[in-house]
Amino acid sequence: MSALAGIIHAEPDRPVESSTVDRLRAVITRYGRDAQNGWSRGGALLMRSLLRTTPEDRLDSQPVQSAASGRVVVFDGRLDNREELARQLKIATGDLRLLADSAVVAHALDAWGDQALDRLLGDFALASWEPAKRRLLLARDAVGYRPIFWFQGAGFIAFGSLPKILFAIPGVPRQLREDALHDYLCLLPLDKQATLFQDIFRLEPGQYLVLEDGRIEVRRYHRFGESGLLKLADPREYVDGLAEQIERSVAPRLRALGPLACELSSGLDSSTVAAFAARQLGNTDQRLLALTAVLPEDKRDGPAPPGFHRDEGPGACALAAMYANIDHVLVESSTPSPLQGLQERIESTDRPVFNPCNAHWSQALGQAALEGGSRTLLNGWQGNLTISHDGLPWLQYLFSRGRFVAWRKMVRSVRRRHPWVPRRWFFEFCLAPLLPAAWWSAYQRRRGTGKDLADYSAASTALQRRFNTRVRARQRGWDLLYRGHADGVRLRVQPLYQVEFAETCLAMNADGLDPRSPTMDRRLIEYCLSVPEAIYLHQGCLQWPLRELARGLLPKEILSSRTRGYQAGDWFESATAAKADLGQVLEQFRRHESLGDYLDLDGMQQLLDEWPENNWHRPDLESRYRNKLLRAVSVGSFVRYVENDNL
Repeated sequence: MSALAGIIHAEPDRPVESSTVDRLRAVITRYGRDAQNGWSRGGALLMRSLLRTTPEDRLDSQPVQSAASGRVVVFDGRLDNREELARQLKIATGDLRLLADSAVVAHALDAWGDQALDRLLGDFALASWEPAKRRLLLARDAVGYRPIFWFQGAGFIAFGSLPKILFAIPGVPRQLREDALHDYLCLLPLDKQATLFQDIFRLEPGQYLVLEDGRIEVRRYHRFGESGLLKLADPREYVDGLAEQIERSVAPRLRALGPLACELSSGLDSSTVAAFAARQLGNTDQRLLALTAVLPEDKRDGPAPPGFHRDEGPGACALAAMYANIDHVLVESSTPSPLQGLQERIESTDRPVFNPCNAHWSQALGQAALEGGSRTLLNGWQGNLTISHDGLPWLQYLFSRGRFVAWRKMVRSVRRRHPWVPRRWFFEFCLAPLLPAAWWSAYQRRRGTGKDLADYSAASTALQRRFNTRVRARQRGWDLLYRGHADGVRLRVQPLYQVEFAETCLAMNADGLDPRSPTMDRRLIEYCLSVPEAIYLHQGCLQWPLRELARGLLPKEILSSRTRGYQAGDWFESATAAKADLGQVLEQFRRHESLGDYLDLDGMQQLLDEWPENNWHRPDLESRYRNKLLRAVSVGSFVRYVENDNL
């Protein structure tokens, strides 16, 4: 994987200053320790640093300059359809063995131009510069696991894998974008292409930017959810199709330098990835290092919020025992202070840490992978949007269309399999998306189950008033993700474009690790979105296709579990130990010029003053302390980082 950087001056005879080149190289080297190279002429600069994660990366010699067209390409990513592209481009098998992925991409762009983007499968971001036409192309893959940011200044455009790369260029401002900060604090999606920095923009997944004749235009080459539904005669055929798609999504992600590692929780997504990876690696006598995060043994039996369990070890161990080529390691760790490493993570990603407690657990797994000799770490990120989708929107669909007989029959089927779910819940769940948001919120508050913004966000009243929080939420339909929606495709597509993992992936590259998510493979996503909603709830079984597929693939300890793993289960103990430090941080926030305008500092102080002694696993306490308080500390630390406040 790579980090990219570039500058294009409008004046071809204006060179990029050597001091700027040196600063850019210094920044991107952190994210690609194995090689750093650049190309500069005619007022243009393209650079990249490289972390080698595939065998073909040994052949990589970017920037790639095409002898046929003069095009210069820098490519950050991994191609998952190299052989298919080679056949279409008439590249001989022997020649393909001598080509890095970046060279294949350059051939594809020469052959198909911008239309090549929709043919490239894998995680990638790229830049292509055609000197003769003075035409720049920037692009991200359809899923968006590699980032690219850009800025247009006076007489130039700059791009990079992170905002900090752009800040190394004279003329690029380092300034907060306040409406985006409001949206982040209130858990609203940011405006399209917006970032937390003023005038710094990002390409969304499936988008590309073209600079031509001095004009910039952002276009889309791929959008999920537009392919329609798949209609098969036998429900079992959908299960077979899912198995085929998972096999195909896992296989190219096993192309790696050195041994492979995999996150293994007690959930369906990572355990399915681990099982498929182990089977495929077993065909070539390779092993899989499976890593499970667990608390120290004396803490594993403590309380957890409703619907969760603290110890993921038993389920993960049962899965590992089914596959002889899995080397299973329990990564035992106590959660440290939520302040430990917080500033470093912010600086590594140029954004607040969404969940400071969970960040340590992820880092511990990554460190265990590196210690095991792995540069590649498989995971099941966002699998609930694809392979383990529950199908519940089908109930909402039947209810909203007045098909009450079919709805009642399906509710009975679901309750036979899940008798612990109260009848009242089904009615409330299906009624929620049909009511105005204000009515539904009022009903929940009356029952004592509703959540106000103040329960989970420390956004100040002044900030909410300035940006009219409730109106912004309604305009973006974000509340539907919490109330549900009868259109299950829409419900899953929206987070695909609004929940970013790309900066996290790049930060892991800085540690020497490449995260790969088979559950977010483009073809797998398209297949799962094409499966009718009723199939996911077939015979009243939530997640029916995956659960049918998992028979014999996963152990009963995972398949029969009614609860999910609770990461960083001792978070409150570590936060309590750091209470005095949190108080000092809050005092620093009070001395900061603008944080009192962004954050409800008095409300944060009240939480510190009313610190509970026990029952921390209650959902209301978790919401107020783990989500509201600690996330606000992360946001405040980010603001200080942006504004270079060293108080």
